[in-house]
Amino acid sequence: MSGHWLRDGIRAIKGCLQTRGYRLALALNIALVLSYIGLIAIALMHRLTWMADFTSHYTGGFILREGFGTRLYDLTLQATIQQRLLSGRYLGDGLLPFNHPPHTALLMAPLTLLPLEWAYGIWLGFNLILWAVLLWDLWRTYPDWSRRERAMAALTWTALPSWLRAVALGTFSIWGSFVMWRFTMALQRNREREAGLYLALGSVHPTVTLFPLLALVGGRRWRAVGAWAAAMALIAGLVTLLMGPSIWIGFLNVLRATASARDHPGIDPASMYNLRGALFTLLGPEAWEEIQIAAWAMLGIGIGLTLIAWWKMGPAGGPLLNLHLGWTVLAGLLLSPHLNPQDGLLVGLPALWLYQGMRGTRRSHRAFATIAVLSPAVFFFGEALIGPRVGIRLPILGMLLLGGWTISFLFRNGRSS
Repeated sequence: MSGHWLRDGIRAIKGCLQTRGYRLALALNIALVLSYIGLIAIALMHRLTWMADFTSHYTGGFILREGFGTRLYDLTLQATIQQRLLSGRYLGDGLLPFNHPPHTALLMAPLTLLPLEWAYGIWLGFNLILWAVLLWDLWRTYPDWSRRERAMAALTWTALPSWLRAVALGTFSIWGSFVMWRFTMALQRNREREAGLYLALGSVHPTVTLFPLLALVGGRRWRAVGAWAAAMALIAGLVTLLMGPSIWIGFLNVLRATASARDHPGIDPASMYNLRGALFTLLGPEAWEEIQIAAWAMLGIGIGLTLIAWWKMGPAGGPLLNLHLGWTVLAGLLLSPHLNPQDGLLVGLPALWLYQGMRGTRRSHRAFATIAVLSPAVFFFGEALIGPRVGIRLPILGMLLLGGWTISFLFRNGRSS
């Protein structure tokens, strides 16, 4: 009898700790989200939004609307236009350059009919609506999850510091997260053409789309590849018609500069959430040439291994498809030549997919859920208190842990699909 009392007592204590742990995580994440909303409101009230990355997008759209599309990547012109838009103020060393694909300027051009502050407000509202739609999709996609699970998943994802950066800076990180979510859902439902079209929509943010495209090619999903290629051909034709064929040479030059330079305007390798940034923090700027060689080698190896892995899996779907897409997304982020902290928001996707896959393994999914719901606070306070002094950014460690956990789970619990 005493043994039963002891066992029941231990279970009661565990239950109490789990409840308190849940409440603590809930409180921390709610506090973080409210603080983010407060910081964005302060920036709006004090008219600080001109300092956001959105200003560079607006600059590109404005140059196109003014009829200088053929000179879109002329940094001297960009600096002149941007400082005029900012009434003599400037960002960084005089310019926050427009370095996105040229069709991003097409997307931004209509917003330049409004003043910069109003255009930022429209873009902010669009991003918030897109995020709300994404979370609503999440809620509907996993009806077998409890309400508490779905609410905590949505809250935890929103509490990531990358969400604050993505929203406040007006970047394409929320756009990229939404596109990759819809891309994966389309593949799971065998809507390959729809998946290819979503991937084309993500091309305004190439960091997001390279490795998923490798998954389509390696997996021999030719209908998806065909839809992507057709959409990209249409986009490229429109861009060439409006800006001339030389615009692509300018864009390739920008890609080379942003991927290889550590002192290019707007580029800070130490702040990046990728392996290049980790090597830069560990080895220092004096080892930049060696870091570049290692980073490009890792990217090449990663591309090869991804193609091989997906070729072996083939075009079949199955319940593990999203887990394979999870490690693919993580590989793309970690190996990307350029990954700003706001793009760490996409880590929420493979985390959700891993949790869904682990729900049938009680011990594993509880351990993962505990780490996941605490990660926003760990990243936020850890980065503020410790920063890069530990030799590697905490979110990079989190991404490596998530990738290793995903691959380990796949090896232990299922066959490739």
